[in-house]
Amino acid sequence: MEGSTVDEHYKIAKLALETGKVKQVLWGLDYFSLKLATAEEEEDFPDYLYDGKLWTDYKYWFNSSVYKQFFRSIKSTLSGQTKQDLETLYNWNDKVVFGKQYVAESYFKACDKEIDYGTNEESLDQVKVYFNTYIRSLIEEYPDVQFYFYYPPYSVMRQVAWYSSNPVRFNNQLVMRQWMFEQFEQYPNVKLYDFQTTSEWTFNLDLYKDLSHHNGEVNTWIAEAIGEDSSEYRVTSSNIEAFNTLLEEQAESAVIDSNGNVYRSSVQVNGEPLAFTTRLVQGNEELWLPAKEIGTALNASIDWDAATKTVSLTSGGNNVTMTIGNTEALVNGQTLAMDTAPLLAGGKVLVPVAFVAEHLGWNVSVEREGDWLRYLLNS
Repeated sequence: MEGSTVDEHYKIAKLALETGKVKQVLWGLDYFSLKLATAEEEEDFPDYLYDGKLWTDYKYWFNSSVYKQFFRSIKSTLSGQTKQDLETLYNWNDKVVFGKQYVAESYFKACDKEIDYGTNEESLDQVKVYFNTYIRSLIEEYPDVQFYFYYPPYSVMRQVAWYSSNPVRFNNQLVMRQWMFEQFEQYPNVKLYDFQTTSEWTFNLDLYKDLSHHNGEVNTWIAEAIGEDSSEYRVTSSNIEAFNTLLEEQAESAVIDSNGNVYRSSVQVNGEPLAFTTRLVQGNEELWLPAKEIGTALNASIDWDAATKTVSLTSGGNNVTMTIGNTEALVNGQTLAMDTAPLLAGGKVLVPVAFVAEHLGWNVSVEREGDWLRYLLNS
């Protein structure tokens, strides 16, 4: 069920398990799916079909869409059309377009739209209650059924967007990833697999239609890895912390350009590694960072004029002034051209880190190796 939440997962799984025919359950799960549906979303779920009461099913029998679908099925059968292949049920491959450019568009929208999402996160204690109510209860009720849970491979830019715009959710995710494993570890009929750090998938944005949804081929890879009980993805007590550390490192370092190409970046100021929120690669593989954050790291004072959309950074007698959308910067009173203009993303002004640092009097060294961009700034 597209976009379903854990309470809906529970109702669907329990209905199937009660038949006594189910021997294995494959269940994609993570922190996000443990959040319950909103009141509006709950109205769309047909609870009356899951309550075991025939007399409440009138909402189904007197629903015109049921009969429209029935007659469409008869028509397609009589006309010799190919029947729905259950192997591709809800597979989007023929209905949507996948590609890194679409992921890039989704990422830049997320930077602006998700800036306040962290203010309404449910507490971890409440999320753990949902886990116990809707997942643990089924594991314990059906000890002869083998449960295969897996953490789904969102694109790395989904993780970056959470890390930058919604750190509460990102940190909650890390806590729950480990906590859920510790619960699963108590049951012999449960195995857990982690695909969220699989960089050959998550960094290949051509596999996605947006930040989160991958194509059907990835489903095949997931099923094959679980079928083989691959040690590369199977979560154990000896690797769960490594999985979490790697996910955090990827979210800290991954950066995208406007075409959807993914790089990895790091910034050191006087030998100290720094983590930044919103970031972007523009121009000639140049890393752009929030003006306020890079200014603070370089001990520069920062002034922002909202009316003219101009940002000014000053340090040690040097001044760099830039305007949103303008490729000309004013450096100590002299006009200099930049490859790309500053921009607003996620409510933050992004500026070229090497350009700013150099003209504020810092020694700048940029190392490019493969998809890595390393910036060394020394006073």
